[in-house]
Amino acid sequence: MVVSVTGMDSLGDRAAKMREALQKSQTITDNVVSILGSFDSRLSALETAMRPTQIRTHSIRKAHENIDRTLKAAEVILAQFDISRQVGSIGYQNFALLSCF
Repeated sequence: MVVSVTGMDSLGDRAAKMREALQKSQTITDNVVSILGSFDSRLSALETAMRPTQIRTHSIRKAHENIDRTLKAAEVILAQFDISRQVGSIGYQNFALLSCF
C-alpha cells in the first residue's frame, strides 16, 4: 500500500482542523453550561426573593374577592329592604283607604 506524502499531509491537516473544531466546540459548550448555571442560580434567587410578594399578593387578591362578594350580598339585602319598604308603603296606603270607609 502506497500512500502519497501529500495525501498524508492532507489527512493530518484535516485531523488537526477537526481537533481544533472539537476544541472550539468544547469551549463553547463549557461557556454555555456556565452561563446556564449562572442563570439558574440567579433565577432561583429571584424566585426566593419574589415568594413573599407572591404570598402577599395572593392574600390581597383573596381579600378583594371577599369584599366583592360581601358588597354583592349587601346589594341583594338592600334590594330586599327596598322591596319590603315599597310593599309596606302600599299596604299602609291600602290600610288608610280602608279605614276611611
